[in-house]
Amino acid sequence: MDSVIVLCTIDNKENARKIAQALLNEKVSSCINIIPSVESIYIWDNKITTDNEFLMIIKTRLPLFNGVKDVILKLHPYEVPEILCIDIQDGYEKYIKWIENSLEV
Repeated sequence: MDSVIVLCTIDNKENARKIAQALLNEKVSSCINIIPSVESIYIWDNKITTDNEFLMIIKTRLPLFNGVKDVILKLHPYEVPEILCIDIQDGYEKYIKWIENSLEV
């Protein structure tokens, strides 16, 4: 099993949709969930900052991660976007198989 989830926060829904569409067009992701209204509290420029962001949950396969990262870096407005790749250890077999089959590497 080489399916992974990539997490990425972004400033607004329009930008999230733009990246999601590009990921699907490039065939490096099978599905992207966009979750609105995620409160992010973080340190930036030595100050505690709070922002309301959108969270993208991107389903893909590990061999395609660099392609996902490239698309995000090309379109993301942040200087340092969050791009985290998490292994899927287990899940509903038919769903995992769908991810893998829809993204043949």
